[in-house]
Amino acid sequence: MNGKIFESELGDVTLRSDKIKRKQRRGDWSKIKSEFAESKLVDHADFREITDTGLSKGSYYTVLKLKINGERKQMFFKASDNVEKLLNRLEYLLKVYQENH
Repeated sequence: MNGKIFESELGDVTLRSDKIKRKQRRGDWSKIKSEFAESKLVDHADFREITDTGLSKGSYYTVLKLKINGERKQMFFKASDNVEKLLNRLEYLLKVYQENH
């Protein structure tokens, strides 16, 4: 399955039946990198590793929060990106994955 692509100014994100992935970062990441350790940022995760999801909306960034192997990670998006749609699809695919694995 090729997956569904969600467009983002910071780099498009693909949702597949078993993972979420941002193939390449785009745009200006300097502010994010100056305030957050690279170890807290995430660009891809397998569904078998994700145990919780959340969303934090800001005036400039929206953050998809993922708990991966017990650690909180963040995937950043511009506030204008449609992250709610991505989160809804992600939560649906996670449930399907968990029911089948």
